[in-house]
Amino acid sequence: MPPAPQDMTPGFLSMGKATFQVSQEALFQRNRKNLLEQLKAKLRDSDASDTSQGTVFLMGGTNPERNDSDHEPIFRQESYFWYLTGVKEPDCAVMIDIATGKVTLFVPNLPPDYATIMGYIRTKNEWKQHYQVDACEYMEDIESILLTAATETAPHKLYLMNGQNSDSGNWYLPPAFILERTTLAKVSKDTNVLFPILAECRVIKSPAELQLLRHVTEVTSFGHAYVMRNIRPGNMEFQGESLFRHYCYYNYGCRMLGYTAICGCGPNAAILHYGHAGEPNDRMLRESDICLFDLGAEYQCYGSDITCSFPVSGKFSERQKLIYNGVLQAQVDVYNMLKPGVSWMDCHKAAEAAILRQLTKMGLVVPGDKTIEELVEMRLGAVFLPCGLGHFIGTLLLFVLPY
Repeated sequence: MPPAPQDMTPGFLSMGKATFQVSQEALFQRNRKNLLEQLKAKLRDSDASDTSQGTVFLMGGTNPERNDSDHEPIFRQESYFWYLTGVKEPDCAVMIDIATGKVTLFVPNLPPDYATIMGYIRTKNEWKQHYQVDACEYMEDIESILLTAATETAPHKLYLMNGQNSDSGNWYLPPAFILERTTLAKVSKDTNVLFPILAECRVIKSPAELQLLRHVTEVTSFGHAYVMRNIRPGNMEFQGESLFRHYCYYNYGCRMLGYTAICGCGPNAAILHYGHAGEPNDRMLRESDICLFDLGAEYQCYGSDITCSFPVSGKFSERQKLIYNGVLQAQVDVYNMLKPGVSWMDCHKAAEAAILRQLTKMGLVVPGDKTIEELVEMRLGAVFLPCGLGHFIGTLLLFVLPY
């Protein structure tokens, strides 16, 4: 039997050594409490006769094997499940009693030979202690436990996730085995209420989440600076990606990035999602190139997103300087606007206006009898800023100009 994993600080998740510690109480327990408060408030406003008798149930992510092999890609937990549990392993589920807040974690009942191939097998009590939950059961017992919960408190309703992500278009579907199992046919199920409430909970970050996001954004900033200091003409774009990954992982335990690394130089900088399998950051950097590196570290499933543009040579040409300063002015204009109550769309328009003014000064845009504001309303700015102002973490401003 392999040895048990080295114990970390109880009540905290980290990568060990001096890496950032995430408080399970401040983050995941607080997230569960927030969900139950919002869910109870929603149910009180509805026609539900008894808002307290019910259970929230979520499935975690699974880890498929790579085609034609037994290789398992590095698993990254499903985000909604992570938000409520902090469980990093695949093939788990969670049940939360609305009335009491009791949390039951369901884990796979692994065979003994798993230990030889994959490592130590935790007992149910060790799972319970590690993830600070009230109870731990095996996945194979979900049905009987749900039936017990439903019969002990009547009326009882099972709240399941069911909704569409507005960015990807992907659907979060309720587990088919719960909907289709005949033995669970008499258990009342709701697939409408939970998804919008939990999605909204994730929008407003808690103090612990903000602290973690500040940390991973600081790491990302340091990583970008490390790349700038070490990249050279003649390097490949993928070497810039490698430098960033090494810095963030080696120093801070950030094993994953928040998204596919975009390391475009020269004309590749104009491709918004460059770096994918068909364009794998494989161009050589030339001394006259501008690099646009869009990289974000991820730690404990919270990621940052920062884009930096810089000259490979270390010095901007006059033409490059004009473009850079135009983007910088757009950022400054938006920073000066940011305060509670300001519309994000107004900020976006201000950024487009700053860019169009700079392009007009350079003679690349000829406004004719139109004002800058009219050009913005005509959506001309979107030709040069197709990605929009940016994201809520870091700042993404990109000119798309022909070389």
